[in-house]
Parts: sequence; structure tokens; C-alpha cells
Amino acid sequence: MKINTNNIASLAMLVRLSFTFFAGAKTDKKQSAKIEEEEGISTGTAKVIKNLFARGDLAGLRAVNAKLGNQLNLLTLPWDDRGYRLLPAKAFTQFQKVVLELTEEHDLEVRKLQGMYPNILAEREWELKGLFDAADYPLVQDLPQRYKINVSYGAIPDTGNWKMDLLSHAQQTELKASVEATLGKQMGDAQKESVLRLIEAFSHLRERLDYTANEDKKIFRDTTVNRVSELLAVAQEMNFANDPEIDAAIAKAKERLCPQNITPDLVRHNPEARQVLCSRLEETVNEMTEQFGGLIS
Repeated sequence: MKINTNNIASLAMLVRLSFTFFAGAKTDKKQSAKIEEEEGISTGTAKVIKNLFARGDLAGLRAVNAKLGNQLNLLTLPWDDRGYRLLPAKAFTQFQKVVLELTEEHDLEVRKLQGMYPNILAEREWELKGLFDAADYPLVQDLPQRYKINVSYGAIPDTGNWKMDLLSHAQQTELKASVEATLGKQMGDAQKESVLRLIEAFSHLRERLDYTANEDKKIFRDTTVNRVSELLAVAQEMNFANDPEIDAAIAKAKERLCPQNITPDLVRHNPEARQVLCSRLEETVNEMTEQFGGLIS
């Protein structure tokens, strides 16, 4: 399917997610220099890195960040190597809701950290002993600035009415063609990913379920099963260009696989259900690969 670059701005936008996160790994220059002197090695050869926080101190914040990163990957598609991803307009409301909920959860974790901060510093002083330096740590009131979620949105360039007075008509035509070619490739890659990630998830689950009662069970995680349901739940939103063939393939996969009924416990403990699902996954993969071979190759 050839995507019209002139109307892409009405179909999707760009989004970039980043985290401000003070991990607390700090080089101790004094101890590094001491080791170099004791061992008689060159300056800059040794580096002592101390962990300002214990393993569990920042676990809550890391978990929230991981959840938001997973949701970003679920509700958006690849765009460029600068960290921007394509967010279909059909998925914007859901994405915004997720960001709001997880930002509130993140802020709660920051407040918890602030409440535990005096105890954390006391424990780290005891653990680090001579390596402890209170100056290494942010002030408690500064923690919200050290742990933040940053979400920025941007528009996809619209070349439909592009005009630059300082360029000649020939230059504008050449530049517009170059930008449209780049946009076309990026949009094509994003559309390819919307189909490919379904095929890959179906294929991976089918491979993990393909064993008989007399064979050793293959190990698979709950996420391997749940990913199929999660991807199918947002698949039509990811079809940002409204390709009717992709929509029809998604509807057929949903009808055949009944993702709302797929659970890790079911496929682990019900051999008959497992084999039926395995067969339907294989059938779906073969059909989608044949139908969209030109798109995903």
C-alpha cells in the first residue's frame, strides 16, 4: 500500500518519551587515585564507582518507568533514530490516559522516596563508611527535579502547501520531493512494523506451544501469551493509514484466535486448547505472511 504523505499530519503525530533519573552511580576520584598510587599505575587507569543507593531504593521508580516504556512501544510505531515514535491519532486518547495515570504513579513514588530519604542516607552512610559523602546526594526538596517523566509531541511535516520564498521553484520542487521520499519511507516502515510485530508475536507463541503431551514442555513466560492479546487490542489503532486489507486481517485474527479467552494458565494446563490455539496461530501467520509479504519483506 502506498501511503499519501500529504495527509499524514491528520493521521498521526510524533511523540518522544525520556526520563530524568538520578541513578546514583558516582566515581570516587579520591579512592581511584589512592588505588593508582598504591598499585603504582598510571593516572586514569583505575576507577572506583560507588552506588549511592541500595538496590531496592529506586525499584518503584524503575518499575513505573519500565511500564511507561512498554506502553510507549505498544501504542506507537518506530519513526526515527532521535527517539521520536509515530503516535496514530486513533491511539492518542489512550496514550494520553496511560501517561497521566503512570505520571501520577511516578509522582507518588517520588514522594515515597522523599519520605524515606533520611533513613536511606543514614543506611548508606553506614554501608559506604569512608566512601560516604553527603555532598554526593541531591537535597530532598530537589528530588522531583531529579526524577521526572518527559513527554514531548511534534507534528509530522506536511508538504502539501510547502512554499519558501527564498528558493527557486526548481529548488523547492527538488527539496519537496526529497522530503516526501523520506516521509514515505518512514511511514512505510511504520506501517510495516504494525503488521510485522503481530506476525512475530503469533509466530513466537506458536513455537512455544508446539509440543505434545509426550514431549518436554517448552518454557514460556506469561508475557509471551499476553503480548498477543495486547497487540491485537490496539492493532486497528496502529493501522494509522486506515488500510482496509490490514483492518480485515486484524478482524480475522481476532475472530480466529479469540484473544480475550487466551490466558497463560489455559495454554499451560489444557493440552487440547493449546493445540487448537497453536494450529490457529500457524494458520494466521501463514495467511498474513502471504498477504503482506510485499509490505514486510
